[in-house]
Amino acid sequence: MNPFSNEHFNKAIEETQNAMDAGDYMLAMQNANMALSYDSENVLALLYRAAAFFGLGSYIDTKSDCLQVLAQEPGNPQALFYIAQSDMYLGAFEEAVAFFQEILNVDPTNSFQLKDKVEAGLKLALRKMKKIGE
Repeated sequence: MNPFSNEHFNKAIEETQNAMDAGDYMLAMQNANMALSYDSENVLALLYRAAAFFGLGSYIDTKSDCLQVLAQEPGNPQALFYIAQSDMYLGAFEEAVAFFQEILNVDPTNSFQLKDKVEAGLKLALRKMKKIGE
């Protein structure tokens, strides 16, 4: 990436962060797309776009971006978390359980501070699976 592109990429990421903080997921997605136009495989930009897609309720797109992240960074807890959450909304509870459990395995020190959310999501997914099985 040339310095000019790097400057534009950083600006697009900053604007993505600001839009996410403001809860403007459509603008965040547009800014993440701009960042990805400068660096199409950037993990941070893909995670921001996944978060924006999630905020917009576009769970299949969320999963797609997160799978791209996992291809570059296997076990990325944030990507795994968004996939698990998306699976919950899509009714794929068994898959959600598997991803929640994987997060606990790859991030045992809770460095991403997701443990409470993961454990709550895991319990909910297991309850939903049990309810379906009844």
